[in-house]
Amino acid sequence: MRPAVPKPVVLLIGTRRSSHDTLKSNINIVQDRGRFMSHADKESWMEQPEVQYVNWGFEPAYLRRLYTPESVLNHYSRTRVAANKLRALRRLRELAPRIVRDPRLVRRLGSSLIVAKSRRGHHGAGKAILPATTPTDALRGYDYFQEYVSGREMRVVVCLGKVINAFWKIRPADCAATEIRPRWRFSRIKLNALDPRVSEMAVEATSRVGLDYSGVDMIWTPERPYVLECNSAPGMGRTTLRRLYDRINEVFNEAD
Repeated sequence: MRPAVPKPVVLLIGTRRSSHDTLKSNINIVQDRGRFMSHADKESWMEQPEVQYVNWGFEPAYLRRLYTPESVLNHYSRTRVAANKLRALRRLRELAPRIVRDPRLVRRLGSSLIVAKSRRGHHGAGKAILPATTPTDALRGYDYFQEYVSGREMRVVVCLGKVINAFWKIRPADCAATEIRPRWRFSRIKLNALDPRVSEMAVEATSRVGLDYSGVDMIWTPERPYVLECNSAPGMGRTTLRRLYDRINEVFNEAD
C-alpha cells in the first residue's frame, strides 16, 4: 500500500470583500504549519491536475472557461443554486421553516412575525422581519415570506459529507433578537457535543442544495433544529481551513 500523498488545496478567491484579506492571512498561516494550502487571484488562475481547487466567491465566466466541476469543489454549476435563496429553500423543504410566495398568504405561516426576503442577497441584504399583520401592499417588494422561528442560531460547516466545524452565533448584549444584521460573535462547539440531529440536517441540507462544502446557518429550538440557508463561501478561520484541508485529503486518499 503506497503512502498517502498530500493533495495541494488552492482556494480560488473571487469577488472582492472586506473579509478577503483575513481569509488570505489565515490560509498563509495554515500553509506555514505544514498543509499544502494556498490561494489564487484571477491573474494566476490556471488549472493543474494534481491540485484540488475550492471555489470561494469565484467569478462564473472564469470558472466555466478554465475549470471543470471535477477539479473544483463548489463549482459555479453548483453554487448558482445556493445563490438563489428561493430555489435553495425549495430543495430544503421540511428542513427549513415554511415559506409562501403570495403576500396575501403570510398569516398561514402561523407565526406572529414573518421574515420577508428577496431571492438573492448576502449578509442580511434584501431581508426584513415584519409583523404578520403587515399590509399586503407593503410586502410586494419581496419575493417570498418565511415563518419566523425563535431560537438559538448556529453555523455548521460541512465538507464532502462530513461536519468539520460548528459554532454558536452570539448576538451583542444590546442587540434585539429581531435585528437582521447583528455583529455576530462565534463560539466554537465541540463536535462530539453537537446534537446528532444538527449534524445530520447540515449534511443533508448541503447535499440537497448541491454543494461540496458549505456554512449551514441553522436555528436550534427545544422542538427541533431548522436550516435557514447554506452559504457557499462562508468565512473560514484557521481551524476550519485546517479541517477543510484534512477532509479533502482524507476523501482524496480514500478514492485512491
